[in-house]
Amino acid sequence: MWRQIKSWTRFTAFVAANGLILAGIYLFLIDPALQILRDQETQITQNAVMIEHLDSAVARRQSLSALRPEDVDGARRRFLQGDTESLSTADLLTRLREVADQHAVSFNSVATLPARNWSGHRMIGARVEFTAPTPRVAEVLSSLEDGPSFLFIRNAKLTAPSEAEASDNGLSVTIEIYGVTRWSKG
Repeated sequence: MWRQIKSWTRFTAFVAANGLILAGIYLFLIDPALQILRDQETQITQNAVMIEHLDSAVARRQSLSALRPEDVDGARRRFLQGDTESLSTADLLTRLREVADQHAVSFNSVATLPARNWSGHRMIGARVEFTAPTPRVAEVLSSLEDGPSFLFIRNAKLTAPSEAEASDNGLSVTIEIYGVTRWSKG
């Protein structure tokens, strides 16, 4: 009987030791490797989105670069007009108002943003908030990005309405829009 107990004890110790070794292998090798793979998958997804944005920026940049300084007068409407930052900001706000009126959208809030430099170009910005039905939101965003002016949407936040507000089927939109002021000299 004592041998049988000793045999079972050895077997139990063997199984427990192997279980601990397998648990250790999982905890110290497999789980960290799986986490690394999950992190890489997340990074790849984020990079894919960033690449799409960069492709759009490159296309716009090529469009800007294709213009020669002599051609700026002919393409003047593409750039924000104004000798000072304040006048350029006023022109940006006027253009935004025109797009809103064109699509029958009223802005809830408009705030100016600090000017930025991008690839030798001065960018004047504004943050706009509005609520509109989904098709109108798409039209407004498309008009801003694909319109005749060099306007760039930098950040966009679209929020679906809560169930209580869902009757008007609108989206709440907050976007940062930057316009190019002029051709860089140099």
